[in-house]
This record gives sequence, C-alpha cells and structure tokens, in this order.
Amino acid sequence: ANVIIFDKTGTLTFGEPNVTAVTTANGRMLADSGYTAGQIEHDVMLLFSALTHSSHPQARALARWIKLHYDTKKAPLSKLTEEVAGQGVRCEVMADKKYNVLFGRANFVLTKDHSQWQQQLAGESSTVAVSIDDAPAFLFELSDKLRPDASQALKKIQSLHIDSYIASGDKEAVVSSLVAHLELTGISHGNIIAQGGMTPVTKKSLVESLRTKGKIVAFVGDGINDAPAIAAADVGIAMGSGSDVAASSAGLVIQRAGLSTLIEAIELSVRVTQVIRENFFWAFFYNIAAIPVAVAGHVTPMWAAAAMAFSSVSVVLNALRLTR
Repeated sequence: ANVIIFDKTGTLTFGEPNVTAVTTANGRMLADSGYTAGQIEHDVMLLFSALTHSSHPQARALARWIKLHYDTKKAPLSKLTEEVAGQGVRCEVMADKKYNVLFGRANFVLTKDHSQWQQQLAGESSTVAVSIDDAPAFLFELSDKLRPDASQALKKIQSLHIDSYIASGDKEAVVSSLVAHLELTGISHGNIIAQGGMTPVTKKSLVESLRTKGKIVAFVGDGINDAPAIAAADVGIAMGSGSDVAASSAGLVIQRAGLSTLIEAIELSVRVTQVIRENFFWAFFYNIAAIPVAVAGHVTPMWAAAAMAFSSVSVVLNALRLTR
C-alpha cells in the first residue's frame, strides 16, 4: 500500500470515551439546569433504555455514566425502530406513555432549534445529542484518550513514504484537535490529511476515489461503520478490539493493542516481498544459466538434477531468513 487511511475512534484512540459534561435542554449544565431530580431521572431512564440497542463506543460511554449516577433498574422497555450507520439511533420507549427517543449526531437528532447548544457543538469535544419526542433533551460531551504510540506510528509510516489520511465520523473540530495533539506537522513526508464528519458511505467513497487514481489503499478501522471502507480497500485492516463485522471484512486483523503491531506488519510485508523477488531471481537464474550449457552438451542429467535441487534449497533457505 502507498496510502493508509485511519479511522479515529478505537484506532488512533482507545475507543473508550468518557462523559465530561452534560447540558440540558435549556442550555445549562446538568447540576445547574433548574429541573427537578425527578424530571431529569425520568428522561435519563428513557435514554438508558434506548442506549441498550447500540454497541457504539459513545453509546456505551453514556450507559456507563448513567449507571454511575442513577439506578438503572427503573429503566423502561424499548424497541429499536431505526439505526442509521454513522448518524444515530431511534427507539420507541414505553414508560408512562410511548416516547420517541433519538441519540447520535446533532444534525440527525435535532430537528428543532438548538441554538442553546451552539457553543458545545462548535467545541473540540465529541458530542452526542439526545431528543425525546423531537424536542432537545441532553447534549453529552465526551473525550477519548489518544493511543500513546499513535503519533510515533504515523510518523514512521510517513517516513516510509506512505501517504496517511484520518477519516473520522467525529466533528471537524475534534479531528483538527487530534491532529494537533499528534504533532504531525513539519515531518519529512508532509502533513497528514484529516477529514471529519464522515459517514460509512463517504469513507468508502474516499477509498474508491484514491484507488481510481492508481493508489494502493489500506484502511485501518475497528467499528461497524468502518466495514464498507475496509472491504473496499486493497488491504482491509481491523483492530482486534473492534467489531466482528469489521474483522470479517478485513484481510488483516491486529490482535495486539496499539499501532506498533501495524508498523511490524508493514515492515514484515516489505521483507516478505523482497524475499519473494529474490526467490524468483534464484529460481530462474539456475535454469536460465543452465540452458545454454545444456544445449552445448556440457551438462549431464546428474548435474542438471543437482542444479534443480540446489535452486529449490536456496529458495527455502532464503525464505527461512524471515524467521529472524
């Protein structure tokens, strides 16, 4: 591959986000919202019930936060009515009446005015919006830790003259902040190309557009949202901590945590390719060199058999160098 595209969540980051702030419908922080504890708990239980229908890391983070602060035994029953990959989830929740609960991207969830959340939505934190019966309910801000080896891995990849992209479904502001923390500017092979706000469809389109330009593309991801891009790439790479769908779409699965193993895989593939080329050379060399000698009548069957055997032995011995 001469281009590698990275997903962000669970690939460059740990994929275990934590809730850092919660804003209510009136634009105030949860503790200062002015709503009664009963009102808040009622709506939080509706959300918790809906969250059970999603395995996305951000949904799991919200569920962990709710379990930490509320008694989730009170959560009502719900059913999934719609899941739009890379956008959000819609559920029907049965409590004192039937509620329509949405959570996910703000532009998917919020159909009404949400100017009270503009500051948070424009910030550098990942956000999950929640609406109940199409009315804004909560805006969660989350943070996810960068993998300690992410910066070094990307620098190593670019030093190998492999172009790097970050294709994330998160906000542009979050992706820009990530690139700044990676400290990738000014490295020898140029700056990384990062894009936020991407869906599974646009990630796949990016892969296909690069391939039509003659690039050999690898895509590294871990989630269900990455599966179409992983399948479309020349080399699909799934992080072992990710979803089964991503792993089943991939040609290579990284079982060890972190990106250092990816560097090892790249370096190993370079060595394997070199050994294959060397083996082709030696396999053909003995035969091609022996043909004119044999035509001249200077090779007996015994020496021809010996040359053939030695070419096979040399190929095997050369390949065994990879075990070092």
